[in-house]
Amino acid sequence: MTEREYRRRTMREERRTPWLIRWLAWSALILIFLAVGYYGSGALFKAMDQRGALPPDGVVSTVEEAKKILAESGPQSVAVGKSPDVKIYTLSAQGLATGNLKIISDRLETDVERTLNTVFASSSEQWLKGVTVRHLFRNGTALYVDLPQAFAAGLAELKPENASILVKGIVRTAIENFPSLKQVKFMIEGNWSQPINGLDLSSAWGLDS
Repeated sequence: MTEREYRRRTMREERRTPWLIRWLAWSALILIFLAVGYYGSGALFKAMDQRGALPPDGVVSTVEEAKKILAESGPQSVAVGKSPDVKIYTLSAQGLATGNLKIISDRLETDVERTLNTVFASSSEQWLKGVTVRHLFRNGTALYVDLPQAFAAGLAELKPENASILVKGIVRTAIENFPSLKQVKFMIEGNWSQPINGLDLSSAWGLDS
């Protein structure tokens, strides 16, 4: 290799080096923007879920649409980072009893589960104090509550009017405190329940039920 060829090769390598550095810098910058967008949109949709601002089908096409819905939804009973007061309706020896509960807001499903478990624990019925929600999920405006067999067995032993008060208290607690919910459906051990004490738990229960 002659001295001239060596110099030409050295100059070409010096010209290529800045381009490599630029390419790496741009790649890193793009990755940063992608990460910020991903986590930012995730936080936005979680905030909408907490406030019950998602559309009934739970589908939002763009981040811009999500921001618009969130802005128009206004303050709700469940807000991220807040400790909202919820009103519970439970069965007492005198019939329907009410109480207030302060919860640390998390996901909507988690908040509803905590609230319903408090409904059970606050009841005057001893057997009900040991009942907790097995699973809970929602589909649009419908809430599905999966309860243990102990709930079905205890419900069957109540007087019909008390059984009705208990179920309606659960429904009222869920719907009044969480505006995105309009109906409640009950399951026992993951299956649709047969009528218990004259109550069809597998049907959709609303405030007018």
